[in-house]
Amino acid sequence: MSYTVMLSPFIGALIGWFTNVIAIKLIFRPHKPIGIPLLGISIQGLIPKRKGEIARSLGEIVERELFSMDDLIFTITCDEAKDRIIQLSGRKLRETILKRLPGLIPAYVKETAATVLEDIFRREAPQLFSELAGEIGREINEKISIAVIIEEKINAMDWTGLEKLVLEVAFRELRHIELLGAVIGFFIGLSQLALALLF
Repeated sequence: MSYTVMLSPFIGALIGWFTNVIAIKLIFRPHKPIGIPLLGISIQGLIPKRKGEIARSLGEIVERELFSMDDLIFTITCDEAKDRIIQLSGRKLRETILKRLPGLIPAYVKETAATVLEDIFRREAPQLFSELAGEIGREINEKISIAVIIEEKINAMDWTGLEKLVLEVAFRELRHIELLGAVIGFFIGLSQLALALLF
């Protein structure tokens, strides 16, 4: 029996691994279409070729399934956020009044004015905040789209940055695919060896 047959499991593993490595590379490369004259076709990496479509689909999925403008508006207008904003705004209003009133005005008058205005602000702010939040929310929904923002960000990325991003996210899974190719190739080679031994 020849050494080639004896080594067929390892040769199969190497071929399976190498094939999957090349297949993964072809997801990203070549970045620009390369023509094959004799065949009359051009080849281009899957992601570069469909970058716009992928960007649009990702944006729509994120906005529909994960995070929409409604979610953002709800987050910044929930009671906890609203109370915090009113508290900080009231404090800032008080500081501004004390700083801007002329130095000729006695300190106790400044303090009284600041306290009264801050108290009025804190009482009126929740209603005002709710009204403004509704108007701002409608304005944001009309003019801003999470899907469009994501699509534009992805389309603006260069090929190297996009490839790096995908590899960072899916590095482990892609490595498993490479190793799976080696395992499948090994068992195919082992089957060939078994058939050679039997026949």
